[in-house]
Amino acid sequence: MPTDGSTTTSAESTLASAQVETGSAYPRARLWLGILAVGAIVMTCLAGLALNAGNWFNSLAASEGIGEAGALAAFVAIYALLAAPFDLVGGWALPRAYGRQAAELGAFVATLTRGVLLQALFLFISAWGILNSLRFGGWPAALAFVAGMMLIQVAGQRWLAMLVGGVRDDNRHRAANQRNATGSLSSIEDGFAGGITGFPGLERIDLPTRWKQEWSNSQYDLAVDRRQFAVASGLYARGLAVAAVWNLMGASLAASLLSDPAGAVGEVVHFSLIVTLWNFLGLLLLPTVSRNAVIQLDRKMLRQGYSPDDLAELAADCAQLQDGELLRDSRVEAVFHPIPCLEQRWVGLETTEIGPAAWNASRQMLYLSWPSLGLVARSVHGNAGRPTFWVMPPAD
Repeated sequence: MPTDGSTTTSAESTLASAQVETGSAYPRARLWLGILAVGAIVMTCLAGLALNAGNWFNSLAASEGIGEAGALAAFVAIYALLAAPFDLVGGWALPRAYGRQAAELGAFVATLTRGVLLQALFLFISAWGILNSLRFGGWPAALAFVAGMMLIQVAGQRWLAMLVGGVRDDNRHRAANQRNATGSLSSIEDGFAGGITGFPGLERIDLPTRWKQEWSNSQYDLAVDRRQFAVASGLYARGLAVAAVWNLMGASLAASLLSDPAGAVGEVVHFSLIVTLWNFLGLLLLPTVSRNAVIQLDRKMLRQGYSPDDLAELAADCAQLQDGELLRDSRVEAVFHPIPCLEQRWVGLETTEIGPAAWNASRQMLYLSWPSLGLVARSVHGNAGRPTFWVMPPAD
């Protein structure tokens, strides 16, 4: 079906009639939480660089009974403690304050603690690996280590989601008429949307079990088709590549600024602080290519004959589950939201050029920042207090 004016009008009408009743107060509260959390991390990184925090960690590493492993563990622990209040507010206090589903405090703390400890372990292993790579072959070896760890993340994303975020694997099947493995995952998070995982050519598509249980077969199949379009069009592979390249660029920039390494703990600390600032820049720039991918998928499916009303209904239901908003200030969306609001999706169909597009690039960038010790991944508004999304973030 061509994306002409009548198609856009049909989509607009359907979205308007859906009247997604998610409300704006809760999403805006989460947005402000994310701004404060990311701001706290970024300001701490700037202060750490200005005050030469690496020297303090070098001194700590030289202390008797602490050593380099203890100093790196202290660095990771400080980060975990800094992020903890925002996790508590985002995962428990805010949902309860706005009448959203939330676990009891004890159960929430247990789930959050598991996620925090496992992410901290990953960060410690990465820090230790970077330190020893510096001694083995300088920054080239350290960058190679970071790249290797990202490959492990891509291959193990689904497994890590179950380990860190408590995602459950409900079933797995491969339909005879589908090129990609498909399955169902479940999570305690209402906004969990499954995802696409794995290397290009070996992709796996997972949708929430809840969708299969609550949606009609036709709507669920449409959601599967949309993920398959993301794979077949190359948008998923492009998103993965953009995320990985962005992180490697940040790591390379940090390496160039730190010049010839001595293999000291303080260099690893400064490397992390610089990379985190680079990730913050990515938070400002990469959501645009993610939003473009959503609109490009809409266009591709419309051209293949999918009903604009069916696509609009799917978008509305997904938005409702993911704290979405029917309307959103375009300036706010441009910086903070990798999935366009419902209004902007049909407006985007009228735009001649939408620019570079890459599926979920900004959120994958955050996940793949772990090996280079990026520290804002779990602090953005959608992730704070939600370990499920640290590994398998919300997706179109």
